[in-house]
Amino acid sequence: AHTRVGTVPLLPAGYRVGWEQFALYSSPAMPHQSVPSMVQLKQEAEQIRLSAAGAVLTIDRTTGLVVSYAKDGAVLVKGGQPNFFRAETDNDLGTPTQSQQKPWKAMTEQRWLRRIDARQTSAGAVVEVDYGLGGGAASFTARYTMEGDGSLAVAAELIPLKDDLPPPTRVGLWYSFPASTSTVQWYGRGPHETYVDRKTSAAIGLWRGAIADQNHDYMRPQDTGNKVDVRWMELTGGGTGLRISGDGPLMMNALAFPYTDLYRRPPGTWKSSDIVPHGDGSLLIDGAQWGVGGDTAWDVYGQPHMQYRTRLEPTRFSFRFTPFSGPGTNAGEAQPAQATQLP
Repeated sequence: AHTRVGTVPLLPAGYRVGWEQFALYSSPAMPHQSVPSMVQLKQEAEQIRLSAAGAVLTIDRTTGLVVSYAKDGAVLVKGGQPNFFRAETDNDLGTPTQSQQKPWKAMTEQRWLRRIDARQTSAGAVVEVDYGLGGGAASFTARYTMEGDGSLAVAAELIPLKDDLPPPTRVGLWYSFPASTSTVQWYGRGPHETYVDRKTSAAIGLWRGAIADQNHDYMRPQDTGNKVDVRWMELTGGGTGLRISGDGPLMMNALAFPYTDLYRRPPGTWKSSDIVPHGDGSLLIDGAQWGVGGDTAWDVYGQPHMQYRTRLEPTRFSFRFTPFSGPGTNAGEAQPAQATQLP
């Protein structure tokens, strides 16, 4: 809705005063065309390595974590720990959410490797990692399948095993990427951060910006930068690029610092202005996450409405890593987040 001449005082003709988007039809995810090519599987005493088309995935046998996923020798991501904890928002602090998160924070930080298997498949090669959580309270499985083009399909599943657990605030995987990765582009809601109960102000479109600009400077550090309804996201910089495409819309977050910088610290000892780009960046990919709530900020009524919470039930999500040749940009050259018209 745009103003016409003289309709709204002080506003010029053509000024946008309102907008809405409507899904006209549901479109399935684009099928991945596998490339017939041999994927090499090498099993060593300490590591498992998959390689194809210049891409190499190395997984630690002791932790089950990704030592590196690289293309032509350039590391794209590493880590991949199961993540069920969100840096507490102001609303989380004033409601029961903070205490409900405690067992899931412990399961994010402490887990044991129950099983790790690697095998060749008709499509390539697969490594499956199975974790135990919370003394038998839950299990988490991550499966990495490399195909002949070097792309990596990732499938994850959380299975709660005890019915007295609170629902997790989030269910996802947490990776890191090199500091040279400076620009993010995504097709989803933007340009600002969004959550499942805070997204109607953000249009679905093609957005691009510096990774260093994706966090919001709240006075007190807390979760920030989340993007919902993301179909795909691309990280570029230093001549490399990585596309993360979901089998369905996912939540993704790319930050220019370790995610732990957003964790709660003693009052007065840490503020958002202390958080600057440093070290490896953080890539969080979530299949589920709570909204932020806020009807109140001091009791249970401040928690997100029920339709915006996760449930204590098996949760599955999947996505694909695809390397590509990216532009040699740095944060100073990245354009501000902006919309690009789509066909």
